[in-house]
Amino acid sequence: MLVGSNGSGKSTLFRMIGGLIQPQSGQVDCFVKTSLVFQNPDHQLLLPSCGSDLLLNLHPNLTPSIKRERIAHLLEQVGLAGMAGRQIHTLSGGQKQRLAIAGALASDAKLLLLDEPTALLDPASQNSVLAAVQQLCHRSRNPLTALWITHRLDELDHADGAACMNQGHIGPWEKGLSLRRRLKALA
Repeated sequence: MLVGSNGSGKSTLFRMIGGLIQPQSGQVDCFVKTSLVFQNPDHQLLLPSCGSDLLLNLHPNLTPSIKRERIAHLLEQVGLAGMAGRQIHTLSGGQKQRLAIAGALASDAKLLLLDEPTALLDPASQNSVLAAVQQLCHRSRNPLTALWITHRLDELDHADGAACMNQGHIGPWEKGLSLRRRLKALA
């Protein structure tokens, strides 16, 4: 996880890693496929149903039966099994965010960039999104790497590693719980 005050450069860094913007100087090299999950899932969910939205990120050359299997598997991975036909407007905020994560997985990304994905969610939905990402990162087969921006210091308890960003510079990486304690002591 990456923490820092507003304007410290966290979202800008993510956009550079994801290739959405170029740095003004220097370069950012990322040698794995990335996918960005935004704070508000409504900004990236485009089609009316869960399954149709996931189709956007699947390779177009897959057969229809493989696409259906893949969609079912993706939804299952984020706790939305059986919801392929469900209309997106009927989902809760946490379900929408988990669908956005499934869309990132559909693209075969190896690095998931999560830009404050729990900011707009109630505590139960926050926990469901945190749990889904942890499960994806710690699965035994094909684990995912996730880099997560947060302002919620309690989320650091779930991080394998965390750093604080200040004025475009990333501080040392440490255990999430250690960073949380250090930041609370400074407050």
